Amino acid sequence: MLSIISLRRRSRISGLFAVVPMLLATAAYAADESYSVKWSNGLKIDSPDGQVKLKLGGRTYVDFASVSGSQTIKGIAGATGTGVEFRTARLYAAGTLFKRLAYKSQFDFAPGAVSLKDVYIALKGLRGVGTAKIGHFKEPFGLEELTSSRFISFMERALPASFAPSRNIGIQFNNTAADGRVTWAVGAFRNYGSNGKVFRRGGEYNLTGRVTAAPFYADKGEKVVHVGFAYSHQFRSDFPAVPEYKVRPESHLTAEFLASPTLASDGVDLIGLELAAVCGAASLQGEFMMAMVKPAAGKRAKLNGLYVEGSYFLTGEHRNYKKKKGSFGRIEVKDNFDPEGGGWGAWQLAARYSRIDLQDRFVTNGKLQDISGGVNWHLFPNFRVMANYIYSKVLDGGGHAHIAQMRAQLDF
Repeated sequence: MLSIISLRRRSRISGLFAVVPMLLATAAYAADESYSVKWSNGLKIDSPDGQVKLKLGGRTYVDFASVSGSQTIKGIAGATGTGVEFRTARLYAAGTLFKRLAYKSQFDFAPGAVSLKDVYIALKGLRGVGTAKIGHFKEPFGLEELTSSRFISFMERALPASFAPSRNIGIQFNNTAADGRVTWAVGAFRNYGSNGKVFRRGGEYNLTGRVTAAPFYADKGEKVVHVGFAYSHQFRSDFPAVPEYKVRPESHLTAEFLASPTLASDGVDLIGLELAAVCGAASLQGEFMMAMVKPAAGKRAKLNGLYVEGSYFLTGEHRNYKKKKGSFGRIEVKDNFDPEGGGWGAWQLAARYSRIDLQDRFVTNGKLQDISGGVNWHLFPNFRVMANYIYSKVLDGGGHAHIAQMRAQLDF
């Protein structure tokens, strides 16, 4: 046991000593007078001819949660109580070489051992296909999933995000049209092992694509309507199983309220529908997802989930829609926190209803619904304090929980 703990500790330390000196050495080299060094939501270093661009950054999320519940929920190990955690502690280096070659290497130290996040290489400006990317990154599925956790309105994504494939190793092609108001992406991915590699006969492969459009876009994004469609087929013919579906009630510190053993399956079809609108300080967003799980014999189980959320900025800001990505970005705070100068940052109120149904035919996980409220205080564009309350209910007599949680979030 001691040797395992020591090995894990050494892996964390070696990861830090591998990344930090690299970043410092790169910054020192670029500090030469011929390079431009500036701050723009992260440290940016550019060569005079624009051939080399480098950005260094990271993020830190510190979370607190208190969870109480009915007797049924208390019977789930680790479901109730209070706790704190570093939800995220990341460092990254990203940029371009020779204008066309893009890259990113992002590592997270929060889980207790170094884990890969976005680690990829990409070629830009390819005729017809736009960008070709290879590496470890998110599959193109889901509006909220593809919006960075830095910019979502709640501390955790809605319940249907359990269906999203998230990060895997693969190759993707993506481009835009209609002045960036239409985006498309398609890729082939291999499910990634939790130990950093996957190697076996057969395997689990996903073919995933997404198309989005902004049929209405005005006032530099202050008024927007977004629609999107995503589809993923998960091939499982050579390895007839899919991972178990586990669902937390939109709080990472507590345990899963819904869980089941691994499901035998010949394949899964995922469908995602997206709709969002921004009208000044007000915004509305929702998604519907369906997972059709095909057993080795018999009819498919149809699992589904949806959420609807709205938010409003009391101080007049608006959600920043990135039309060339089909997702949301950083809030532009009008008055940074400066009590002496009269600035108090941006204040955002948010409410959400979400539901997931994992009960059909041979799938017997159950049903869960959450009703959530949130307050976000954006002191600066890179720092916010979040407070969420969640009433979570396992349907059909499964019990309920009250969750109060907060986060201090910094990204740079």
